[in-house]
Amino acid sequence: MKTFFQQKFYLKVAVFAILLTSLFGFSKHFSRIYSNSDPAVAGFDAFGYYMYLPHLVQKGHLNISQEWLEEVQEKRYGFSAYQLAQRENGNRINIYHMGLSYVQAPAFIVAHGTAKVFGYKTDGLSKPYVYAMLINALLFLYLGLLYLYKFLRLFFNSNIAITLVLLSFFATNLLATSYLSFMMQHVYLYSLISVFCYHFFKAFQEKTIDKKHFYISVIIFGLCTVIRPTHVLLYFIPVLFLWNYFDSRKKYFFSLLLFPISSFIWNIPQFLYWKIIGGSWLLTNLHTEEIILFDPHIFEFLFSYRKGWFLYSPLFLLLFPAFYFTYKESKRIFWSVLVTLIVSIWVFSSWECWHYAASFGSRVMIDLYPICLLIIGFLFKRILELDFKYRFTFLGFIVLISVLNCFQSYQVFEGILSDTSMTKSYYWRIFGKLNKFENSENYLLIDRTDLDWPNRYRGNKNSDFNLKETKLLNVSFSNGVRDSKLKSICLLDKLATDESQLIVTYNYIVKDSSVSFLGKCEVESKYNTYNWNTLELTLGKPKNRLLKEELVFNLPEIRHKKDSLMVYISSISPEIIELKSIQINAISLIRKD
Repeated sequence: MKTFFQQKFYLKVAVFAILLTSLFGFSKHFSRIYSNSDPAVAGFDAFGYYMYLPHLVQKGHLNISQEWLEEVQEKRYGFSAYQLAQRENGNRINIYHMGLSYVQAPAFIVAHGTAKVFGYKTDGLSKPYVYAMLINALLFLYLGLLYLYKFLRLFFNSNIAITLVLLSFFATNLLATSYLSFMMQHVYLYSLISVFCYHFFKAFQEKTIDKKHFYISVIIFGLCTVIRPTHVLLYFIPVLFLWNYFDSRKKYFFSLLLFPISSFIWNIPQFLYWKIIGGSWLLTNLHTEEIILFDPHIFEFLFSYRKGWFLYSPLFLLLFPAFYFTYKESKRIFWSVLVTLIVSIWVFSSWECWHYAASFGSRVMIDLYPICLLIIGFLFKRILELDFKYRFTFLGFIVLISVLNCFQSYQVFEGILSDTSMTKSYYWRIFGKLNKFENSENYLLIDRTDLDWPNRYRGNKNSDFNLKETKLLNVSFSNGVRDSKLKSICLLDKLATDESQLIVTYNYIVKDSSVSFLGKCEVESKYNTYNWNTLELTLGKPKNRLLKEELVFNLPEIRHKKDSLMVYISSISPEIIELKSIQINAISLIRKD
């Protein structure tokens, strides 16, 4: 055992284990690309980040049209083309930041030249580009692991640093994310933040500041913010770490000023794109979701069976005792990292889509693993000073969570563990299993695109769930309709869960069937409207007889406790329609877990 932990041998074993595992996983991607005559380079959110590059080589500009996007995404690859937002000036603008394309550009250029030489399409979408993006992500993963080791060696001996690097790969969702989402930002930001941390803390290892390392950290900070703007929160690290470091406030504020300047410079192409195409210098958010800082989903973000960070990467539970030992070692590191993590978790969990779609665990936290592992390193340092029984117990915990993570990562790869719809009951039924179980889809969150889901549960004698019907609205209009907004219903006050289907029934008489008249239902918060459904009531319908029409839809995931269903009609016009009554009934899935 002592021989095993000799520095050079242990380092070789760690490198071999990481290379073997990553290359084995990525080989499946290479095989898929090779066997598919027209593989997709990216889809969904990932294509939003990538599309700047192929559109630039195809069209020579960045005024991306919806027609081009649909041609590439829907017709060619079958992915939804939702990545553009309409602007007042008539143009459409990419809702995703262009920063990731900066670090993809060198590989893209190599792929472009390769495509020309070997006769592939030079459209940014053919096989050479897919290979290049895969290799680029893999190289960045290795760069991140290397710089994480260099960073941790500033504070710990080689064995602790190697162990923490191994844990970052085998005991966290970095393993699954690097394989499943290599076209997303997280592997890149994990790598770049490792580089940032190494150069920043290296700059202050001695009594005099190392300006070369400091300036590199400033440059990398700016690059991180153009890839993911919320990483301006990394600014807390220099702000708090450098407090009282310099002998004058002037030097302190000058040093801090360099970070936002770097961020601004890196973002100049983004500002120009927004202004030229979108008509404004600054577009803060083009998504349908918002960051609502006064209503964070902190508990769900950290502990839920759906995506809980601590549940799926329990290594980071060690942060709680680790911060105590960090405080003993360095108050500068303690405060700078603690505040950065707390504020980041608050902001990340305040995103209305707090689960961040398809992922294993909370993928947004991967970016910050370098600073998390620094804190855990101080706990490791203390554990090694304790008696053997404590070290052995700690080692057992580390091995256990590593095995668990590798096993669950395999479950994700095989589609056993869902990357979108996990529930408590499903989690424990597939825990330790290599196969799905009978009727397993019933234990996952409902598919909100499937209107037939209640039929799977009707008459089901399984005691784990049942259906509950609720009357939300029953209103008659004996004297006609006086207002286009008919009712506001606070949903979670009326329903036990948002896993519900609504049936809106209209009873009415058509007066004029040549004019369109819509029944409307919208789900809205005080911040925005994020779901809407409509039903045509009059156009082409028979006149002067009582009609009954139903609008059936699944509720979206309710974002805030007080969000409401707003029931409308398109206008008040008795010449077109005579509305007799509206009923709204809900069917809710009640889980007994």
